[in-house]
Amino acid sequence: MFIKIHTISVAFVLFLFVIGTVVATSIQPELIEEPVLYGEDWCGTQWTNLPEYQRTIHVQGNSEMQVSPDTAKVSLTVHTKGENANIVQEENSEKMDEFIRAIQTLGIDKEDIQTSNYRLYSWGEYDRLLQKHVDKGFRLTHTITVTIDDLDDVGDVLQTAVESGINQVGNVQFTLSDTTQKEITEKLLQNAGIDAHAKANSIASGLDVKIGQVISVVESGNMPMVWYDTNYRGMEMLGDVEMAAMSPPIAPQDQTMHVSLQVEFSIV
Repeated sequence: MFIKIHTISVAFVLFLFVIGTVVATSIQPELIEEPVLYGEDWCGTQWTNLPEYQRTIHVQGNSEMQVSPDTAKVSLTVHTKGENANIVQEENSEKMDEFIRAIQTLGIDKEDIQTSNYRLYSWGEYDRLLQKHVDKGFRLTHTITVTIDDLDDVGDVLQTAVESGINQVGNVQFTLSDTTQKEITEKLLQNAGIDAHAKANSIASGLDVKIGQVISVVESGNMPMVWYDTNYRGMEMLGDVEMAAMSPPIAPQDQTMHVSLQVEFSIV
């Protein structure tokens, strides 16, 4: 009796399993195979299905220009020393004032002459006979920076420095005036923007889409450069002969400035 009941139960379970499988198969929806898109069909379908924030084109616009420095900055120093601090300062002031008056006759404005260092300090030397340090008095170092708008005047300023008692030239540096720098930067940015727009249009044309508004712009590029004439660095101004021998023609080389723009355009 037990065997018959067990057999009937197993048969009933198998019957339910078969019925369930048939029902599940009958109600399963028919799978529709997605078409594979290529070429223009892919472009038109995929771009339109993307979220708006993903429908963008990223390009880099570049621009460069050869520039010539139009401004020079000359560092000039007067050294004086003596036993009396007041006398040392007076002598230093006389030489520096004479030089400033002289270069103003060359067309250098007072606003273009700035003091960059003024240091008065005591000094001494070691006396071998006395075997001790002996005070000698005071030293004064007075350094000014002269901005020259016309590079043709650099040589005249240096020659005037010799005649006025300037002891040393720290360096001569060539750079761009603020006005020139602004004009060049504006032109580079404009050209980089034009380049970026042209690249984006070319890419959009190849993809059979159109670009819309600018979403973001990031600027990068080199900073305005300073050109140093190392022939003058640390040169002691001892006289006309030394000046003539150590001063080659002043002709700073052109340099390349460039600007890049990372631009993101929307696709419409």
